[in-house]
Amino acid sequence: MIELGMRFVRLCPICGSEAYSDSVICPECASQLDSECFDSFMTRCPKCFYPRISDQYPCKRCSCSGIESSKVHQVYPVARYDGKLGFSIVDSFKFHNRRELAKVVALYLNRALDVMDSAGKAVVVPIPCSWGRLLRFGWDQMEQVCRYLKRPNISLLRRTDDNLVQQKHLRKSQRQEASGSKFCLEEEVADLDDLKSRKLIVVDDIMTTGSTMDAAISLLEENGFSDVCGATWLAEL
Repeated sequence: MIELGMRFVRLCPICGSEAYSDSVICPECASQLDSECFDSFMTRCPKCFYPRISDQYPCKRCSCSGIESSKVHQVYPVARYDGKLGFSIVDSFKFHNRRELAKVVALYLNRALDVMDSAGKAVVVPIPCSWGRLLRFGWDQMEQVCRYLKRPNISLLRRTDDNLVQQKHLRKSQRQEASGSKFCLEEEVADLDDLKSRKLIVVDDIMTTGSTMDAAISLLEENGFSDVCGATWLAEL
């Protein structure tokens, strides 16, 4: 942020143009990112919050038309994975050390949190990054994002897999199999019993097949957390 006379000006972390002190990003970048959000061109399933073409079509995620083969977790994806600006922001943030872009990810994740937890009482649980990413870059992108979210957060999950193969190179069935034992609970978490009575929202930056998100939520449910849902900024439908 810079001061011009009596006016404070914030520079847009995306394009570098002026974004005044009450805004995270400039109006032009906001307009483009808003157009990439699912709510700008799709409706949502009232049960699982997954986007769908219109209310006349069944939900692909939970088969709201009547037949359910398994329990489906509530997950709120905000914007499309193939959106040009959103994808480039995440790429720059994660792989080119643009940590200031965490503010942008948080800005749009907060939209999901406001829907999933309108009372503002939930605790956010970030999906931890892979060991391979941590070794390469030295920082966890979702821990960075959580600094700018509007709710308390706790690192409750820990990676257990030593497989450094990126999931983007795997088929959907392989991703689901690989995600089954991907996480465990952090052993040194204070007031764990109190947390089990709170609503938890698991957050991530990108969701493709949903296998990682489902594995994290399922683990928490298996360990006594009864009110768990998920939110992600970008999603591939």
